[in-house]
Amino acid sequence: MNACMKDFAENSHADLKWPEEAAAAEKPAGMEEGGADAGMEAAGDAAEGGEGEAAAAEGEAAAASAPASGPALKDWGEFAAVTDIPKLLVALAFCHNIFYDVVKWEIMWHEYEGDASKDTDFGAAATLMAAYLSKELASAEEVECFAPANVSEEDMADITACSEAKDKGAALIFPGMFDGFAEQGTAEGGYYKKDGGYTKVMYKMKHKGLKPAGNLIVMYRPFFTVEKIEDVDGKDYKLVTLTPYSEHLFADLSDYYSKIKDGVAVVAAAAGAAKTAAEGDKGMEDKPEEGAGDKPEGEGM
Repeated sequence: MNACMKDFAENSHADLKWPEEAAAAEKPAGMEEGGADAGMEAAGDAAEGGEGEAAAAEGEAAAASAPASGPALKDWGEFAAVTDIPKLLVALAFCHNIFYDVVKWEIMWHEYEGDASKDTDFGAAATLMAAYLSKELASAEEVECFAPANVSEEDMADITACSEAKDKGAALIFPGMFDGFAEQGTAEGGYYKKDGGYTKVMYKMKHKGLKPAGNLIVMYRPFFTVEKIEDVDGKDYKLVTLTPYSEHLFADLSDYYSKIKDGVAVVAAAAGAAKTAAEGDKGMEDKPEEGAGDKPEGEGM
């Protein structure tokens, strides 16, 4: 996260300096790197069993489990002014996995468990990123892409259930940003290494996607029907084919209002027909039966 904050400060054009960097610049004379403090920290590490080495080993293990890297920040083009901060936040999410994860957590927490009164650290960032992607994706083309994932046993059960109920309107919802790659081979290098309990799947889909850098494809809050799940010869993952879940959704606001207008017209026509029928029935009730007012023959006053 420290590297992410540094990149944000350097590219936001908001006259920011990451606090650790500012503190280092203001450090008193004699406290530079390699001074007395550095020696004391080194001695402390040695006395406690080499925490520095342990941290380095832990970092190497994390790096070994990480997938092939995506586009670098420089591949996203220019961030020319503070107005590019939404774009910068999206780019940082794909350059720094920890930032991606905390923003995704923020979105999922609010959608599934959230308390709107809770103070949040990344809610504003999630909102700016959503606004940027919604605007950019409005004019984006539909593209084919592949997205690797390690799914839990519970998630795999949900995917299977959606596939079995695809004709009944079942769908997978991906909250927040969802990304993939244009080539299946590149996507195969995108798995994290995880121990036991996970199934590797490769999502294959066509959807409106933004191509911001390299062969990365970014979508936002896509809904999908699970068409099929299949094993692939020579691969250690299941191929999950997805199609856009559009039967009950609207492409944009104008389509939404068009559907409402059509629905109102149908209701109005039905109401008019019902009114006409009711008035006809009322007319029949008010009309006297034939011969009802005639007196029987021979009956007097």
